[in-house]
Amino acid sequence: MRIWEIARKPKLVIRDLSLPLSVVRSKARRAGETVIPVLKDLVEDKVVGYLTPIELIMPTSHHTTIRVRDALREHPVLFQDMSIGEVFDKLREFKTIGAPVVNSVDEMKLQGVVSYNDILNYLIKAGYRPIAESIAEIMTVKELDKYVVSANDRVNKVWSRIVYRGQPGVVVRSLDEPIPQGILTYHEFIRTSR
Repeated sequence: MRIWEIARKPKLVIRDLSLPLSVVRSKARRAGETVIPVLKDLVEDKVVGYLTPIELIMPTSHHTTIRVRDALREHPVLFQDMSIGEVFDKLREFKTIGAPVVNSVDEMKLQGVVSYNDILNYLIKAGYRPIAESIAEIMTVKELDKYVVSANDRVNKVWSRIVYRGQPGVVVRSLDEPIPQGILTYHEFIRTSR
């Protein structure tokens, strides 16, 4: 299977490199998009990079000076003839949840976007089933302390783990009992803009 079979049209595309990230975050929240291609200009569909939710939660204030050009990811860019395995390896290597798909390294013309969710949805629709039968077979059991926080911990502690260390999120637990109360991921930062 090739990635052009999975690539979908992005719900949001940015063509202005001087746009503040806080404005893009607001647009991404309304569009529900996780991979936002950034194109060269209004005429060409040439990809110069992209943004993910991780870049969008970098600004800690609505009055930030961080612009699209300052936070732009340039790698990886996926090519339409790559296999699903190659794409998965690239996304994992660069610790990103998705990337734009282009036609060739010379033209860099946008063909669509692909995320882990897109790959998973495609495999399910194609009839693939997980090899593991229970969560216990695949869950993380080592270094659990780095994935658990208290509800009273400071928000910037978790924010920093997500933005700078590439941690996908944390489990929030009660101070009194070791029972999970919820989770905190980049989705909550984008949804609340806090």
